[in-house]
Amino acid sequence: MTSRTTRRNRTETLINPTNEELARLERQNRQRRLTAAPVIMAEQDNEMAAQLQLLRDQIAQLRREQPQAPQVQPGIGDSDNPHAFYQNRSAIVSPTIQRQDFEIKPQMISLVKQHLFHGLPAEIPMDHIENFEEICSDYRFEWGSETWDEVRAAFLDHFYTKSKTAALRNKISSFQQHSGEAFCEAWERPKEYRRECPHHGFKDEQILGIFYDGVEWDYRNALNAAKQWRLYDQD
Repeated sequence: MTSRTTRRNRTETLINPTNEELARLERQNRQRRLTAAPVIMAEQDNEMAAQLQLLRDQIAQLRREQPQAPQVQPGIGDSDNPHAFYQNRSAIVSPTIQRQDFEIKPQMISLVKQHLFHGLPAEIPMDHIENFEEICSDYRFEWGSETWDEVRAAFLDHFYTKSKTAALRNKISSFQQHSGEAFCEAWERPKEYRRECPHHGFKDEQILGIFYDGVEWDYRNALNAAKQWRLYDQD
């Protein structure tokens, strides 16, 4: 009984702050946070700047350690060699064939015969090479890729004569939009001309200027109004 009476008689002092005191305490805490925030942000910015500078130094060090390849000046007539500019124009990448055996099947011979190349002025050697490589991509040949590279280079150099190359380059330099031709169709023609003649020798800025000068006035004014218009934005 005595113990219970003692616990009941024990008094504790309770603090009941007023609303004004609570508001004052909240303002003080808010002020502390506002004062500490710029210091924390400055420390974070300094840390990020240090990390960025360290990354820049590492990149610069790697560039200094990387051996510089000697720059080879192009010689006279180098731009007339189409095989030097050859690249696969297709966006489709075929899977690698693991089998080592090879057999010329009648179906393959038939496919090749359906796409014969006669060397006519209207034919594009690059199209024939790509079509042939696409047909042969499903088969595994015993000879190395270097052998085919030599055959392809000889074929392109033989059928891309100087007169044919000059004619294809002239198609690019003399581009003009046809009467009633849609803008998108007109844009596709210079792109196709470049595909037909990969060794055309024009820079992207030059082709863009040729296209700009060749379109009708309405489209030219629209291009003038467009901001930051670039050649590859239209691909």
